[in-house]
Amino acid sequence: MKVAIMGTILMLTSLSLPAALAGPLLPSAEATPTRAIAPVNWNKAQLIHTIDLTQLYPNTVCPVYAINTTLSPDDRTLAVSSDSFERSCGSSGPNITLTLWDMLSAQRTATLLQGNVDEFWGDSPIQQQEPPELTNLYLKGDMVYEPTFTPDGAVVAAGLSNSTIKLWNAKTGSVLHTLKGHAYAVHGIAIRPDGQVLASASSDKTIKLWNIKTGQLIRTLGPAREAAIKLDFSPDGQRLLSTTQDSNIHLWNVQSGERIRTIPIHRQGATVWLPARLNPSRIRLGAADSILATADMDHSIKLWNARTGARIVTMKGHQDSIQSLTFSPDGKMLASSSQDGTLKLWSLTSLQQARSFQLVADRRDTWQRRLGYDLDFSPDGQTIAVTNLVETASHPPEPVNLLNTNTGQIVFEVPGSSGATSFQFTADGQGFVTTSGATVQIWRR
Repeated sequence: MKVAIMGTILMLTSLSLPAALAGPLLPSAEATPTRAIAPVNWNKAQLIHTIDLTQLYPNTVCPVYAINTTLSPDDRTLAVSSDSFERSCGSSGPNITLTLWDMLSAQRTATLLQGNVDEFWGDSPIQQQEPPELTNLYLKGDMVYEPTFTPDGAVVAAGLSNSTIKLWNAKTGSVLHTLKGHAYAVHGIAIRPDGQVLASASSDKTIKLWNIKTGQLIRTLGPAREAAIKLDFSPDGQRLLSTTQDSNIHLWNVQSGERIRTIPIHRQGATVWLPARLNPSRIRLGAADSILATADMDHSIKLWNARTGARIVTMKGHQDSIQSLTFSPDGKMLASSSQDGTLKLWSLTSLQQARSFQLVADRRDTWQRRLGYDLDFSPDGQTIAVTNLVETASHPPEPVNLLNTNTGQIVFEVPGSSGATSFQFTADGQGFVTTSGATVQIWRR
């Protein structure tokens, strides 16, 4: 049984604010080199490769699903975690894998992990992977959480349900380090933009910082009252944000380990998970403070100074739950999609709504459709990808649509991407990767 959990999104970026709103500046950071990006005509996009993940499970009779797909920053390697587990469906052999694939040939280059997962039953010692209050929330066994590449693409890391973090050589697939120290499963990891430090969040309610090169523990943050499940570094690497299962957002000083503040979220009704995401800016705009954006339960977007934790401004415009936020690569725009059926672009110079596009003609149907669950800007900022993940009897899953950010017009409806669980543009802006069920598609213009 697979459960999709919705909620608020937090993101970090680095940008220049109007003088009246900007706080004290952080030390200057060197600009991140960027490659030249040519404009892309997506009407000419071609399907270059299709990867069928069922080949990883020759003995299964269960459906195969991709859990996470992550593209290396150099566009050379795709990491895919997948499983062939579903309640009341049993197969012989391994039912979960973490694999690496060559983007040029679509050939598998390494199998990093192959194992088994199941639900928690009885008094099995494997229940020790989670504290008692969480044993019915997660799967047990060899679960892989959030495979992540270092900025140079040389190392891939993942948190595991056995309380460890593994680091592999992305070329050879060999294990570089197994990081031990957590008491329970590691659900979230993040790598600092300089590639030197890895942060891990565990069900033991602690966050740990590790030296990626040596594998040594640097320091432990917490314990806190709740376990963090999502981590994000600020672009300058000086702040870490953690999001917990019950939606608390904490801001940490990476150098001192001090918790700067907890960011309040207005709740309505039952507690929901408020997922956290970081959209790394490849372009640094001077020495301005990093900015945190959160989507609140009151349908507003709030911007925060990530150095001090101070709230900068509240932006209103959506009429229903906000499903996703993402910053443009240059940090000047923020995109938001909502259950109200709209996609909005916000200027982070004027702090005003710049454009609004209607994703559906009839808002009355949006309550049963998770519209705009995920968003991704193209590297040139001229295109944004959007989809919904909810299938109902009257509304089958829709494909991923690429929209022109100036006009809102669909420039490419990605064939075969209905119900896509993940998608992203390649770093050179010329490619697009989608994952739907057991199928991964690689498109080039």
